[in-house]
Amino acid sequence: MKTRITPTPNGHLHLGNIFNFIHIASEASRLGLKIALRIDDHDNERCKDEYIDEIFRALHLLKINIDEGPSSTDDFNRNYSQTLRKDLYKSYLEKIEDQFYCECSRKEVFERNSLGVYTGFCKTKNLSFKANKSCTRYDCPREIIKFESREVDVKNSIGDIVLWRKEDIPSYQLVSVCDDIEMNISHIFRGEDLIYSSAIQLLIAKSMKQDFIKKENIYHHQLVTLEGEKLSKSRKSEGAIELLESDPKRVFREYSLFMNKHVSENLEELISNQ
Repeated sequence: MKTRITPTPNGHLHLGNIFNFIHIASEASRLGLKIALRIDDHDNERCKDEYIDEIFRALHLLKINIDEGPSSTDDFNRNYSQTLRKDLYKSYLEKIEDQFYCECSRKEVFERNSLGVYTGFCKTKNLSFKANKSCTRYDCPREIIKFESREVDVKNSIGDIVLWRKEDIPSYQLVSVCDDIEMNISHIFRGEDLIYSSAIQLLIAKSMKQDFIKKENIYHHQLVTLEGEKLSKSRKSEGAIELLESDPKRVFREYSLFMNKHVSENLEELISNQ
């Protein structure tokens, strides 16, 4: 059985990223799971090598052992970048019967729905594909997905999401499903803010008629906010990698307190205190 660490290298690591790495490693040890590293760079224009370097530095400083995936930035760029798997993602896209073309801009989507949930404007138009004008959307069914923490009305909360963008790039949701299938991922640990992604990904995999992660093996944690503020935005998140380099014990102590766990100062101690 296997889980994954999936950072996106489009900015410097924040405290939420670091805590999430620790949390996944701790849970993987508790459940006897292997850990795969998958760096999400499908939107390659926003990703930089310096941010990928930071990911490897953080994992080294946290002493998290990776069982599968790239070993360095160079290894990642040569062998593991998601940009190398575009044809694979396209082949999975073709497995999805419930899809349609859409020409709506992001601005138009938000004009019709303040939350950015697509209203189905192009669904009944039976549009033909036009390069640089058409995106491919998933025709989301009206289903309620019940997780342990809460239930999700998928159609009304996330809706007919984009599968393939106008820029000829696969979407995060499609890439995530495809890679989880290809890597035989059995467990996911992610923030509560990604519960909608969990729900839509379960439905996309079902539409592909592919074996996927069991719903009960998708866990949503509270590593999202600190004192009502998103960890990624918090002032305490600034210079997270520098804090980890200068005082790794403090990072583990803060994670322990944040998660109401026995205070630990390293990963080995955290695991032994579970």
